[in-house]
Amino acid sequence: FVGPHGLDAAAAGWDSATLELGHGGRFCLELWRFYESWDYLPEDDGEGAGHVRNEIVDHQDRAMQPREVEEVRVTLTGHCAVRQVSSIQLSGLRRPELNRDFAEDGSRMVNGVPSWWSDDGRAFLYYEDQRNRWQINTVRLAGGDGFREIRPGGRRAGCGHAYSVSVEGRPAQDGWFEMTNEQWLPVSVGISKGEATVVDFTAAKIVVEECHRRGAEGQAEQLVAGPVSFHGWTHSGRAGELRVVLPRIPDRHSPESMETTLWEAEVDGGGTTILGDPDTLILRAASKL
Repeated sequence: FVGPHGLDAAAAGWDSATLELGHGGRFCLELWRFYESWDYLPEDDGEGAGHVRNEIVDHQDRAMQPREVEEVRVTLTGHCAVRQVSSIQLSGLRRPELNRDFAEDGSRMVNGVPSWWSDDGRAFLYYEDQRNRWQINTVRLAGGDGFREIRPGGRRAGCGHAYSVSVEGRPAQDGWFEMTNEQWLPVSVGISKGEATVVDFTAAKIVVEECHRRGAEGQAEQLVAGPVSFHGWTHSGRAGELRVVLPRIPDRHSPESMETTLWEAEVDGGGTTILGDPDTLILRAASKL
């Protein structure tokens, strides 16, 4: 499997991801991020300090300036196992991005009840206990309130794009309302029950390699951690696609650093983005040569 794919691929935080599944349940997940920049300070051409010439820097100019490169490579190795969980396919909602297949995620609880996540990882269903109803919201990148904000104590707890009453712990077939033009309007929603496949990953070791070079100077560091567990989902109708929620990735920064603080903002189900949503990658099966 390779990625990232999907609408949020550009914001995934990783330029490349490769997942290899081997015999006996072995796996290897490699994540890679690369950044480079060129320092180019044009000479003063008489038009005053701070004026930047509108011209292309040729290769000779670039060779004379410090080049900054940052590269991070993360390798997770271990074993995985598969199991089945319940899923529901929604249809009929006015917002087309909500008509998705949702799979149960027991690692991300809201009010003591598992949440349900769409096949693209952008929408989620959760139980709102004060009103005894199921609500649909989306992650921040998709324009929603985000998972962190809807949890108890969050600033947007109790809000959502659509909701249904709860019957026997599941969203009811009838009684749906959707927010349209700032009003809750009734909507007829179809629900089809199914199953999704969960891949439970247990990484015995995480190896984080960081390289920072500036001009002729550079430094490389390696951090080894583990074990850690994380999960992936394959939804019905999305054969060859795997939605993976990454674990928290350790870094070399001190607890006082801003980057560490952002990564620490996680929930029970694994790592989160700086927006408080699951750190999700959409991977697709690589073509065989």
